[in-house]
Amino acid sequence: MSARIALEFLCEKYWRRKFASDAIEWAVAELMQGNDSESLRRLAATIKPTDWWEVEPLLQASFAELGYPWLAETDCYWACAEATARDIVAERVDPSEGCATMYRLCVALEYPSELLVWDHLCADLHPDSLQDLSAEDFPAVVRASAAAWLRTRQSAPE
Repeated sequence: MSARIALEFLCEKYWRRKFASDAIEWAVAELMQGNDSESLRRLAATIKPTDWWEVEPLLQASFAELGYPWLAETDCYWACAEATARDIVAERVDPSEGCATMYRLCVALEYPSELLVWDHLCADLHPDSLQDLSAEDFPAVVRASAAAWLRTRQSAPE
């Protein structure tokens, strides 16, 4: 698949929205996409149900063998925020969905000042004036906010 899908999977794992059995499904999907490694095959062959104690070492080894970064939780959230903001700007994601993801990342990172704009946007407030943001202006303001934030950041995996 891609480093981006792996990044999203890892972020979801940290959010505790993925189960150990999801790692097995991820490994199968990677194999079906043509990626291959010894640990990936072992992970895909793991019998469900399982737990993270059994699966995580194979998942980490699979990431390493495929060249996907295994980021610490906070670094993962920041990288996902950058990737999500790029998707918003490129219009690969709906502005509402992207805004909601950015807000979840803001919460997970304990409300850093540079992400507070997403708290305002999710409350339908214009980030500059804190006045009500109309539904018709929302997409453009979300894209502009993502673009402005990206100008302050380095690259995350595509």
